[in-house]
Amino acid sequence: MWDAMKRHEIGVLARAGVPTHRIAETTEVPARSVRRIVGAMADDDATTRDGSEAPPSPRRPGRPSKVDAYRPLIAAILTAEPALPTMEILFRVRARG
Repeated sequence: MWDAMKRHEIGVLARAGVPTHRIAETTEVPARSVRRIVGAMADDDATTRDGSEAPPSPRRPGRPSKVDAYRPLIAAILTAEPALPTMEILFRVRARG
């Protein structure tokens, strides 16, 4: 992991149009790391060709929770016995199906 000053130096050189291999020689950072750092900076500076900011990419809905089907049962068990250990709750839920 390269510190913020090294990343800034790489970013300044990249914006100035210095080739990747020359940036790697100057900063003593491997060329592969230079490409990765410059790529990450390009993602952070997402702008369109006309200079306006690009809209954020749409977020996908998350995976449904496996616990949702058992949530009412777990709530009932915890209501009846709040100090019950987690493993005992798991055993009871598995026993009921």
